[in-house]
Amino acid sequence: MSIAKPRERVLITDIQEVNKYFTVPANVRDISSWNRVKIRSLIFTSLASASLLGFGTFIKESDYSRKSVKTVNRFKLPLNFSYIDSGWFQDWELAKVLEQNGVGLKPDIEDIAEEWIKKNGLENKKFNFCHIRRTDYANHLGGITLPLTYYQDALARLMKYDDGTPLLITGDDYDFAKLAFKDLPRATIFSEPPGLTLAILQRATNGIISNSTFGWWAGYLASKNGGSIYAPKYFMGWKLRENIPAALVYPGFKWLDVLAEPDK
Repeated sequence: MSIAKPRERVLITDIQEVNKYFTVPANVRDISSWNRVKIRSLIFTSLASASLLGFGTFIKESDYSRKSVKTVNRFKLPLNFSYIDSGWFQDWELAKVLEQNGVGLKPDIEDIAEEWIKKNGLENKKFNFCHIRRTDYANHLGGITLPLTYYQDALARLMKYDDGTPLLITGDDYDFAKLAFKDLPRATIFSEPPGLTLAILQRATNGIISNSTFGWWAGYLASKNGGSIYAPKYFMGWKLRENIPAALVYPGFKWLDVLAEPDK
């Protein structure tokens, strides 16, 4: 990830997970605790009004809502700021704000990923990835686990012009992956902590992502390498055939229709 010199004041809620894996500069401030005195709602209103007047960047992600939308008004004056409310954070405009303001994976995690890649014989080599999300998705939002046919379709497209590139498969269901993809050539199924996994996947040339926040970010970061990233059309809303959340559509992905019923 390229890191630009910080320019804006970024106010963000629910940043605990971000802090685990990303370097967060001083201009990005966590205001989660402000909720207790309702300052957050006041800040939200004032920033929204200022944004409409062209004073800054305002980003709102509605948490767990089908109507989750992004609102981005570019700054016109030197009083630059962004307000990022809690949400799924699958919004490429939001991702750009974080990236442009110095938020990147922590150097120690990057170093461990480099060692992992060397240890597994991938140094200076191209590799692809497939990320799977299952487990809790069986009941989430009425059941949004992607069917095996989605991954098979994406893999067929990825390997159509197979040049011997290794494939890394990871996710939250190691046993399922081991059984479902045991016959794939040059495939390595692995399980590592989230931060390390993300640092590994962002180095991939091509990828297949699940309909999860982690999958989205792995695909977003890896898309900077110039390859193809396949993603499920409508994401969490694939059964309803509507984008959930609405703000997730990233033009850098190749969106695939998911037509089959979920795995039983």
